[in-house]
Amino acid sequence: QIMTFVSMLAGAMFIAGWNVVSMAVEYYLYHRVYVSVPALAVKEKKGDKKGINDNDPENRADETVKKKPPPPTCFQKMFKPVLTLVNGWKTYFQQTCFRAGLGLSFLYMTFLGFDNIMVGFVYTQGLSELAVSLLVAAGALLGVAGTFVYPPLRKRVGLHRTGLISGTLHWSILILCVASVWAPGSPFDPLYYARNSNVTLPDVTLPPDVSLPPSASSNVSASVSNPTLPTMVDTTATATQGEEDVKPRPVWMYTSVALLMTGVTLGRIGLWMYDLTVTQLYQETVEETQRGVVFGVQNSLNFFMDMLHFLLVIILPAPETFGFLILLSFAFVVMAHMLYASYSRQVRGHLFHVNLLYCENCRKDFRHHKSFAKATSAEDPALQVPLRSRDGDVSTREFVTTV
Repeated sequence: QIMTFVSMLAGAMFIAGWNVVSMAVEYYLYHRVYVSVPALAVKEKKGDKKGINDNDPENRADETVKKKPPPPTCFQKMFKPVLTLVNGWKTYFQQTCFRAGLGLSFLYMTFLGFDNIMVGFVYTQGLSELAVSLLVAAGALLGVAGTFVYPPLRKRVGLHRTGLISGTLHWSILILCVASVWAPGSPFDPLYYARNSNVTLPDVTLPPDVSLPPSASSNVSASVSNPTLPTMVDTTATATQGEEDVKPRPVWMYTSVALLMTGVTLGRIGLWMYDLTVTQLYQETVEETQRGVVFGVQNSLNFFMDMLHFLLVIILPAPETFGFLILLSFAFVVMAHMLYASYSRQVRGHLFHVNLLYCENCRKDFRHHKSFAKATSAEDPALQVPLRSRDGDVSTREFVTTV
């Protein structure tokens, strides 16, 4: 809004100063983390091995016996980038949490964010720059709020459940975006490309050195005399003494864009919490020597999905077809969280405790079922109670969690 109400120069200077201040704060926080964790100052060498005494003469003898690895062959030198790529993908898919990371990459194939595509679309729906900037700020604040909610929630319910909660919160809020496709004021037209012609020559801006043929110029004059307004604009203009009287858009026509931006803004809190969950999973489950490879493959997947959503908007550029992109984005979000749910079920053995759905009497009987005792993971030994055998004696072999 500084560029709108002050000047472009003032806005550019403010952004430059903000970046300099942010860089100083970021470097300070990096330094604090480096100082608070002394292990970061110790760099482990490849040849270092734990539990080996360097003063032992036998170990020195073993080092002399070891031979250098053979030099790479001509084939390995020629196809080294390809082999590195294949080995990196193999390492990525060997991780137990690769499905959670794959789900995270699916979230990059979405138009339900505050990128240039979404901002350009909401401008066509009549939102002002002030309204868009306030929504972007609100989304950023909710995302930061998610980072504050994440630590106590993880401490309370655990890392895997935090991912399930954040994912469920994310896709359930985005249902508002799906509803906006058919809400009043939506420009969605499934048969938009089935029309005879949706682009007229007066809508096309030609270079100064390009002239139209006589047949085309006659069509231009005819279309100018009988202009047709696009479906995305609900205004009527009549020329009266060189002035245009444009009627304001009715309030109910903003229902669609209001639902869309509400879902995108509120969904930030679940998205940021899910991002932190997957990053923490990688830190805890991936070996230190393989983290660089795994994170490199993860970033390549993220960028590929991001490129895919730009290609799709090239294929469907009209505001009337933006509803298809919204539905496709929601489908990718649901698939992303389904991948994480499958990973969580593989690790924990269940998604949620089925016994909590039963009444108290049925729950007591259900606890003695062998399949329940087998599927329930012993996450907290303090919460376990022993199962009783048919004779009433306490069985020491099978345990079941109470929560």
